[in-house]
Amino acid sequence: MRNLFLIHTAFQKFVAERLIASDPDFSQAENILLLEMDPASAEIVTPELWASVMPLEPLGYSVLGKERHAAAERNMARILDLMPPGETVRILISDIAWPMNNRVFFDRRLRRRVEFNFIIDGIGSYNGARFTPKLFLRNLGKFGLGLLGRAVRYTPYVGQVMGEEHPRVKRVYGFASEHLSSPPEKRTEIRYQPTALQEVSERTCLFLDQPYGETLSPEQWKAIQEQTRSFLLSLGCQTYYYKRHRLSTAEDEAFYAQAGFQVVDSKRCVEELFHELGASIVVSYNSSALFNIKIFYGSETRCISYCSDTLARLTMADAAGIARIKTLFRTVGVDLVEGPLGIQDRALIPY
Repeated sequence: MRNLFLIHTAFQKFVAERLIASDPDFSQAENILLLEMDPASAEIVTPELWASVMPLEPLGYSVLGKERHAAAERNMARILDLMPPGETVRILISDIAWPMNNRVFFDRRLRRRVEFNFIIDGIGSYNGARFTPKLFLRNLGKFGLGLLGRAVRYTPYVGQVMGEEHPRVKRVYGFASEHLSSPPEKRTEIRYQPTALQEVSERTCLFLDQPYGETLSPEQWKAIQEQTRSFLLSLGCQTYYYKRHRLSTAEDEAFYAQAGFQVVDSKRCVEELFHELGASIVVSYNSSALFNIKIFYGSETRCISYCSDTLARLTMADAAGIARIKTLFRTVGVDLVEGPLGIQDRALIPY
C-alpha cells in the first residue's frame, strides 16, 4: 500500500518516522513524505525511511489570502497525481483543523480512494477539546471566504477540534495511546524504544519555550518571562539550555541567552534530540514535550509544567481543557508548579 504522510512540524516528522521504523505494516510499504514546511527542514528527514520526499507550499495556520487559496490548490493537484488508479491510498495527517489537512480530508475526489489515519500532534491529541459555537461560526466564515477564492477552501465540522471522532478516520497512532482522546477502538500504539540518555556529570536544566507572547500584552509577557527565569535559576543547575518554539521570537531567545542559557539550535523536535542533552530537569508551560519526555524516560528526568494556571487566566483559555492537561500531566508524573502570580491550588508543588 502507498502511504502519504502530510507533515507540517518537526514533531510530526519524528512521529511518522518512529511509526515507519517500528510497524511492519508501514516499513514494508511505500512511504511518501509530503512536507508542508520550510524547504530547509528537509535536512532533518531520515532519507532511508522514505520512498520520496515531496515539498509542498507551506500554508501555515491561517487560511486567509488569495495566494494561500492558490497554493492549496496547487498542493492538491500534486497529491492527486500520487493516487494510483484503482488502488486505495492511506493518508496520514495530524488533524483536520490545520488548513491543508482540512483541504485534503474533505476533498470529494479523494473520498472513495483514501483511508485516513491520524498521527499525534502535541497535547491536542490528548485533551479532547471540542468546538464551541464561537469557533464553529469562525469556521463558517472560513468556508465562505474559501468559496469566494479569498482563502483556502475550508470545510466546517463539529465535535472534537482535532477531528478524531470523524467516521472517516480509521486509526489514531500515538505514544501512550491509552491516554489519547480519540475513541478507544481507533487508538493504536507506536512501539518506540527511546535512545538511552547521554550521561551528564552535572545537574542540567532544559527550558522549552512557548509563544504566549502572541496572546499576552507585552507587560504580561515580560512579567511571565522574568518570573520563569527566576524560577529556573532557583533550581540550582550548573548548565541551562533554552529551546525556542517554532513560533517564538528572536527577542524571546535573546532574553534567556543574555542570562547565560545555552541555545539549542536545531530544527529537530526536542523529543528527537533530547537523549543528546541528557538534561536532568525539563521545564515548560504546558508543552506536550513534557508528557512525551516523561513517558519516554520516566524517573531519569524530572519534568515540570510551570505557571499553567496563571497563563490560563491571562489568556482566558478553556478551563476544562487546562484541567484535562493537568490531569494528564499528573497521571504520568509531570510536576505542576505555580508561580507567585498564579491561582492557588493545593495540588501544585511549590518551589
